[in-house]
Amino acid sequence: MTDVSLRSNQCMSLDCCWLLVRHGETDWNIQNRFQGRENTQLNENGRAQMFAAGASLKQDVDSDRSVVVHTSSLARARESAEIIARGTRWQVRTSELFDEMDLGAWEGEPYDIVNDSPDWLELAPHGGETEKMFQR
Repeated sequence: MTDVSLRSNQCMSLDCCWLLVRHGETDWNIQNRFQGRENTQLNENGRAQMFAAGASLKQDVDSDRSVVVHTSSLARARESAEIIARGTRWQVRTSELFDEMDLGAWEGEPYDIVNDSPDWLELAPHGGETEKMFQR
C-alpha cells in the first residue's frame, strides 16, 4: 500500500485538496476475480490497510479542517471510508457516481476469462457495460 502521508502533507497549505484512496483488500482481490458492482466486503487485511491509511491522513490533515470523504455506495468502499473517518468529525458521503463499472456476468469470475482478448475493455459482458458506456 502506498504511504498516503507522502501526498496528504502537500494539501496542508491549500484551501481544497482531493486525496484518492482505493478501497482496502477483499478476498476477490487476492483471488484475482472481477468485482465490478458486486458488493464484496473488506477482509481483515483490507481493514488493517484502511486503519493505517486513516492514521496517516489524520496525522497530516489539520484537525480544524472541514473534511468530506466521498465514497462509492459499494460495501468495500463505504467501509473503507468509514474506517478512515473513524474518530474524526469528517463527513462520509456516499454516491453511486463513484461506483465501479458494471461487469455483469464477469463479476466473480477470474481475470483469466479475458486473457485471450486484448480488447476486453471494449467488450460488454452479459448484463454489464463497456468502458465507453461506463464513462458516460
